[in-house]
Amino acid sequence: MIGIKVALSGAVGRMGRRVGDALDAMGGVSFVGGLVRSSQISNEGCKAPLSDDLAATLDACDLLLDFSIFDRTLALASHCADAGRPFFVGTTAGTAEHVRALQEFSVDIPILYAPNVTRGAGTLFGILEKLAGQLGPSYDAKVIGVHHKKKKELPSGTSFEIARRIQAARGDEVLPEVVSLLAGGAYSNHEIIFAGHNDEIRISHNVTRPDIDPDILGAGFQWLMTKRNGFYGLPEVLAG
Repeated sequence: MIGIKVALSGAVGRMGRRVGDALDAMGGVSFVGGLVRSSQISNEGCKAPLSDDLAATLDACDLLLDFSIFDRTLALASHCADAGRPFFVGTTAGTAEHVRALQEFSVDIPILYAPNVTRGAGTLFGILEKLAGQLGPSYDAKVIGVHHKKKKELPSGTSFEIARRIQAARGDEVLPEVVSLLAGGAYSNHEIIFAGHNDEIRISHNVTRPDIDPDILGAGFQWLMTKRNGFYGLPEVLAG
């Protein structure tokens, strides 16, 4: 039985290959194609046919999953909106302007933005939003991210999403301070500090393995296929 037909943008990148392997092994999902640049079509290692034809790829899928780069993400969002295809974004935004630009397309389609596709991070985003709102601006909020020394995107998508949700919950005009450190082979380690006059709260999230969680992907796919147009995150998906 054919399940939800998923196409993957960025299918031959380091993360894209991991995601493709997970899609290929998932029940209830049909991995119908990898969307790549024309120069990448001859690449091996993808578990689905590769194509540079965006229109044909969107025509063949129920939803598009993106692990490319964010400039490409915004272009894909525009095409998904025109085609009426739900859009699952695993690519990480680097600025508030990026997120706002992506949100504009959610008027026409459901968009799930998940810069860290783990159950722990998705849960953490929601907890931090509630905690930040309750503590309020009298507590200084700081975000520290530690990553492997070859990481290119700084701050990381996880760091930025943490900061973005804290800012939104408190109604601050600017993001809380984010410090990014590159060291060794760390996958993704984050510490969030809320420091008040008399006490402080510290919360950490560490990725111990770079594996893809198929349950989170599957939950996101089901969410997108049943929701109205709008902009969603993993906390909403995990809350049901």
